[in-house]
Amino acid sequence: QAVGNPTTYDNPLLPLTDLRERLTAAYAQFVAAGQFAEALALVDTTALEAPPGTRYAYSDLGAIVLTQAVEARTGMRFDSLVRHRLIQPLGLRHTGFLPDPGSAGGIAPTENDPWRGRTLRGEVHDENASRLDGVSGHAGLFASARDMLVIADWLIARWHGADGPTAERWSRE
Repeated sequence: QAVGNPTTYDNPLLPLTDLRERLTAAYAQFVAAGQFAEALALVDTTALEAPPGTRYAYSDLGAIVLTQAVEARTGMRFDSLVRHRLIQPLGLRHTGFLPDPGSAGGIAPTENDPWRGRTLRGEVHDENASRLDGVSGHAGLFASARDMLVIADWLIARWHGADGPTAERWSRE
């Protein structure tokens, strides 16, 4: 595991923040990035602050890198993958990334965002996920309370050993 190549790792159970530490000085550049590809390039070139496994710090970067890896492995954009592998099989009716603007009235506002100059309702609150077109493994998924209950029931059932085609498909890829 070379610190110089943070996308190389052999233990996927290590905290993902070990792959990429905080954006620190690069954060301002990331927020200013105008395009999706430019934002990902900043994530992919941010140096580690410590060797993997030696320090833990919360960061979105590990989840962003993992999202890229999942998309590369499956050949699907993350929101499509989640829709096909989780949302549809579980019959979730009010869960997804990038909600229809017409349904935003049913979504609680999250903040009056000075960065975007408006109250956010039905769009991702997290600035990093916003720069990634609202879809990332760390933020951007909206769900109703009912759908969250379905997901929680499914997770509890899996924890107790219940079989399920959705979980099986997730664990194979």
